Amino acid sequence: MIRHLASASFAALLAFGGPAAAQIPAAKTPVAATPAAGGSAAPDAPALYAENCAACHGAGRLGGTGPALIPETLKRLRGGSLARVIAEGRPATQMPAFRGTLSEAEIAALVDYLRTPLAEVPEWGAAEIAASRRFDPDYRPPSA
Repeated sequence: MIRHLASASFAALLAFGGPAAAQIPAAKTPVAATPAAGGSAAPDAPALYAENCAACHGAGRLGGTGPALIPETLKRLRGGSLARVIAEGRPATQMPAFRGTLSEAEIAALVDYLRTPLAEVPEWGAAEIAASRRFDPDYRPPSA
């Protein structure tokens, strides 16, 4: 009975746009597949990345709130394969699981795409790092 009441309450919240509605992501439209050499449709990895990854990892795969997804950084991957991380997410991080969103073929296509070197890697040396620093003149360290 309690389970039924909880389900009914949840359904009512969703129907009337209550707090739970804001937490449920909208269903995604599947990303179009491109025809492969054998005539079957292969997932469009760049489109999958743009739809599912770019918001956190950057449009150019160079990082954002999430780390850069390029071969140079992925070779340091700990805690499982890249496909497993995409499918299961990372506990205690902002990396969600995509198993329910992406098929195994789409995850495999993303893995191949992410392991492909970028056509052009931006220069990021001491001068670029120094230029990216911002100093707040009003900053005062907390007293010890």
